[in-house]
Amino acid sequence: MNPKVLFMLSHALLLCGGLMLSARLASAQEPVTLTFEQPQTAGISGFRAMWDTPLVLDDSGVVEAVDKGEHGKGPRAVWRPEKRDGGAKPGALVFDAQHRSLLVRFPGAARQIAAQMARGYTVSKAEVLLPFRDTELWPEGYMEPSGLSFLGDLWAKNPPQWHAVAWALRKPWVADAQIGPTYNASINGAGYWKQFGAQDEKQDRFPMRFGHVEVSHKNTQGRLDVTPILRDAAFGATPQERLRTFESCGLLVRKWETYDVRYHQGGYEWGVATAGRGILIHTPKLIVTLSPGAKATPLSTANLAVDVPTLAARLQKNKSGGQPTAVMPSAMQIKVLAQKYGFNRPAWMPAWQWQRVSELKALGGFTSLPDTPEAYAAWIDEMLSIMPRRWDGWDGPDKLQTYYLYSAAWPAPVRQAWQDYWAAWLMPEKETKDFAHNQWNVADERGQENAVKYHARTGDWRGNVSFYRYSYTQNMSTMNFNHTAALGALLGGGIIGSRRAMEDGRHGLETCAAANLELVRRQHGGVARPLLFRARSRARRCSPISAPRTRPHDGTKHPGQVGRGTHLVLPPRLRRFIAMLRTHRPRHVFVQQEGTKHIVHTRVAAPSPTSTTQRFSAGCKALGRDRSARHDLAAGAQRPVGAGVGDEHGGREAAAYQMTNSYKQWGEYSATPLWKRNYMGRHYGLASVDLSGMGTVPVMAQWRRDGKTVENMDEVATLLIRPGVNHTNFLQTQNNGIVGQFGGMATLQHKNKMLVLSSPWKKKVSGGRSYPNQKPNHHRPLQFSEEPDVGNLRGWPARHRLSGEGQGRQRITVHDGVSYTGIIPLPSSDLGAQR
Repeated sequence: MNPKVLFMLSHALLLCGGLMLSARLASAQEPVTLTFEQPQTAGISGFRAMWDTPLVLDDSGVVEAVDKGEHGKGPRAVWRPEKRDGGAKPGALVFDAQHRSLLVRFPGAARQIAAQMARGYTVSKAEVLLPFRDTELWPEGYMEPSGLSFLGDLWAKNPPQWHAVAWALRKPWVADAQIGPTYNASINGAGYWKQFGAQDEKQDRFPMRFGHVEVSHKNTQGRLDVTPILRDAAFGATPQERLRTFESCGLLVRKWETYDVRYHQGGYEWGVATAGRGILIHTPKLIVTLSPGAKATPLSTANLAVDVPTLAARLQKNKSGGQPTAVMPSAMQIKVLAQKYGFNRPAWMPAWQWQRVSELKALGGFTSLPDTPEAYAAWIDEMLSIMPRRWDGWDGPDKLQTYYLYSAAWPAPVRQAWQDYWAAWLMPEKETKDFAHNQWNVADERGQENAVKYHARTGDWRGNVSFYRYSYTQNMSTMNFNHTAALGALLGGGIIGSRRAMEDGRHGLETCAAANLELVRRQHGGVARPLLFRARSRARRCSPISAPRTRPHDGTKHPGQVGRGTHLVLPPRLRRFIAMLRTHRPRHVFVQQEGTKHIVHTRVAAPSPTSTTQRFSAGCKALGRDRSARHDLAAGAQRPVGAGVGDEHGGREAAAYQMTNSYKQWGEYSATPLWKRNYMGRHYGLASVDLSGMGTVPVMAQWRRDGKTVENMDEVATLLIRPGVNHTNFLQTQNNGIVGQFGGMATLQHKNKMLVLSSPWKKKVSGGRSYPNQKPNHHRPLQFSEEPDVGNLRGWPARHRLSGEGQGRQRITVHDGVSYTGIIPLPSSDLGAQR
């Protein structure tokens, strides 16, 4: 072969071999991992005071310790400027599911990633590492649980396992105390979010949500996969555009769980509302893994970051940056709103009734639209401090009424907060058939798991129970449960636009709530639950807002059912409801009588049944808090409430009358129902239950002293009969509001006469010793006035004024004005008890 040809051939083979070797070396290259550990971090807060406050966050940010004793102690992130040297110090790194969001971006990351891509690498994975630090128990700015004593150490002993979620932002920002992002703005004072909190998915952030990833004591390195931001064309048409957006705009991070059913305690959800409890973290990191093998694509690194100060100047000059959307009204606007929504006499209300309502307003606790900027701001702050699904008892009608009356006068974030509140309770994504009953001790005939078992099996923080949906709209319960749940589902469903919730509420209103009083009358005694005064008032206060919003053709009976029977135990002229009471605190029946007395006060043109200016010991007011003027005024715009309830005997004397009802005590006496009796004379009322082993008021009598309509408690005398051992506990309640009882009672009542027998229980004191010196101790005269003095009870024999104990067989006759009372002690047989 020609030497020249041979040389050329060997050279070509050598060149091919070199290329093949080069390709093998290239394919053998390992993936490259880039780690970025110096992010910029900022916070945006939905609390009113910080809507326009830039907030720089840092790992060294201010944290304070909060110690609630047995309820738990732990760190709390501090964001408010007044606790950070006026904002000179950074805030702690935290995010929650309600008001506080974390913004994070990684300056310089785009340039390094672009350089690696130019070498023939492509992004295979991008993760944001969120190092867990702690979880808050008592976050800044939020209300604490309303029932801490019921919550106990539940939060402290059961640390949560919450998750982070994130969205890629569309607008650039920089962590800066002057032009940094706020709840209203991406660039403070220059460029604004389309919707406060960066919520708009077309202009503020991309719709794709990243995560959820657990960030907790059990998963201390939460790794949030954000790969699509650098690979998916939805985040930019070119790699360069995606890198620029990611570096300049970064991420918005929030907690996923808007409440947590793992803290469900059955019925009353003291611990479930946890949206505001934040996840504290250390400095986030960005970890980007790039794999070789892609075609080398030169990328310009000159335009991979936005100059935010320059952009801010341009937006300010052109006034093209938009406007804030979380805005408080001006002082003048607040005045106008207060005049429109304030305490004004409705056109339908007569002058005498307006006077009665005004008297109730003077007692305090009345919610009306404030007329000063300071008071209005405090009102807004209080509403924003309420976490979704917070349990405050039977205040659902109050919250609903406040929304329907005043929501048009609120800034948009407040309306959204209430919508989030009702969405958490009503769980609109769930069908009614998928709910279980939310009380542990209620068997579900459909075989549904209770809340605890469901959460243990699924780990789903949303749970399968709701106070306002299936539990008390499809099942009979007590009056306060059925009415409150039906109203919450119906009107709360209207707030969030949930057809399912509204159907549940309408069903509950038209069946369970409407039938409740009738079923109670038949199965539990006519005054068993209706005259549990707080329950009665809670049900009664539902009427003004429920009736106008039910369908016209439904023929809903709810308002009439609630009012039905109120007069049955209301003696003429005494204006006091006389009834045996098993639960609740004594003041509810003896003094306040809660909503029932408000009904009489606002519906009767005759003199007031109780002085609205009186106060009693321990701050007890003459009228309770569960019904006030606002509940009657609420109906003003829809229909007159009128002067119906309580007018049956308003202007005339009436003959004595009585009631006798069977009482099953919620199934305890199903086979042999008890008897409940009420006898109402012209000047007095007498009530009893025939067998009582427990009860705040097993037997009672009240009478008026003068032959005129009662106007205040000084004109009313009370007699309470209870058994005792060594001493008798008349008024001191236990934690649940029930008065402890040391023995059983049996009462036989015929009209205005009764035979009362009692026997002490065979209980032992600590150490196993029996009660010494056992003896019954029954009757006690009571006087409730601004300066109570049992010794001043007119007509009561002096030697019995203080103790109220009869001596031996001595008979007692009391002549108290127009009323007479006689007490005859019956000696018991000596059965060997110690004396």
